[in-house]
Amino acid sequence: AVFLAAIMAQVSAQSCGDGKCDSPENSCTCAKDCGKCEGVVSSQVCRAYACVENQCTIYTVAGCCGNNVCESKESYGNCPVDCLPTSISISVIGPEEKSFGRGDEIILKIKVTADERPIISAKVSAKGFFGETELFNDGKHDDGSGSDNIYANKISIDPKIAEGSYDIFMKGEFMKIDGNTTFQIEVNPKLDVETNAKSNYR
Repeated sequence: AVFLAAIMAQVSAQSCGDGKCDSPENSCTCAKDCGKCEGVVSSQVCRAYACVENQCTIYTVAGCCGNNVCESKESYGNCPVDCLPTSISISVIGPEEKSFGRGDEIILKIKVTADERPIISAKVSAKGFFGETELFNDGKHDDGSGSDNIYANKISIDPKIAEGSYDIFMKGEFMKIDGNTTFQIEVNPKLDVETNAKSNYR
């Protein structure tokens, strides 16, 4: 192969520069006549041309998002086509209030990200004194547009629940990766304003 390449280079050198790309000239042995073997391949991500043993060859570009290899400095956050997520983060954005009365309705609302990338298709649930409920990102559960990374749903506080502090456990699942967080609310007895007012005038 080396001997053949040397012969081709010698023959090519004799005619290279005459303005004609004749055999055995090619873009690697005579760029003057045949054009340079360089640049990216049209319609192919992370593919480019280069000379290998005097032949113009297509190769996969290293360090390029889209080459099907999760390389250094790449993550699901900046290159989801090459990398899988490694972690999920759940941020509670609602309710803003932390104190509620018996019988109140609460809108649970969270944001989900994977490696700092917004996730719109996670499976999210909340678990606590109310049992377990799913949070949705469909624009129908006080969650926003349905195409963002905000998930929400309503829960109700039992009118007969004991007053005190209650933990709510939030869990998110996406591409076989789990993430969770816990926050706390206070449940207080609901004041009967009418009864209280009558007692003050007795």
